[in-house]
Amino acid sequence: DKGELSEKEVFFRLSKIVNEESNKILNDWLEIAVINQELVDFIIELKKKYKVILLSNATGEFLHRILERIDVKAMFDMMIISSEVKMVKPDKEIFEYALRQMNIDAEKAIFIDDNIKNIKGAALAGIDGIVYKDLNALKLEFK
Repeated sequence: DKGELSEKEVFFRLSKIVNEESNKILNDWLEIAVINQELVDFIIELKKKYKVILLSNATGEFLHRILERIDVKAMFDMMIISSEVKMVKPDKEIFEYALRQMNIDAEKAIFIDDNIKNIKGAALAGIDGIVYKDLNALKLEFK
């Protein structure tokens, strides 16, 4: 999401496609957006040793509503939301932007994502990636 549409416009357009009220779609999406507390706890542990950035393609307004449920500052040193910076994963530019913002060399960064296309985009910026499958597999990557 490059932020070209407001949250209201996104859900309005979705409502036309699925023939449902936009507020109902938004509320349904917010209900199914479950916070994985085990993953949150693991990210907090990682942050004790590493700089941790949230890099998301979610609509900014929507993502902020979800993140209100958790202590974001305990989890992330920085949040980069595509709609707010007008760049998206898997484009190389958003990864380069993240590196600049955190003053990190690509060789010292690791990108974790559940989408292989985004991992490949990070690789174009020189960042090694880990495909997220589940928390146990991720923990093994850090042992």
